[in-house]
Amino acid sequence: MSVNETPAKRRYSSALRESQAKITQRRIMEAMADLVASEGADRVTHATVARVAQVAERTLYRHYRTKDALWDSFLEWVSEQVGLARFPEDEHEL
Repeated sequence: MSVNETPAKRRYSSALRESQAKITQRRIMEAMADLVASEGADRVTHATVARVAQVAERTLYRHYRTKDALWDSFLEWVSEQVGLARFPEDEHEL
């Protein structure tokens, strides 16, 4: 496989693997919350999140390839945790 090729997706479905992936993602989001609260948003890096979440940095990059992707997921997770996802976006959603 060359450097520019992406690995093929797995062709099987495993309920256990899906459960483990959700647990890993939750640990990553909780680590982000801890870091933002204790260190400040500007100090959050993939390396520090991986360390606090106790996952390999490569695992973190597999789930969130960029810092923007990590932050987008984190902000969505926080919104869900505090119930903001339940509010309508505009008057048409009422």
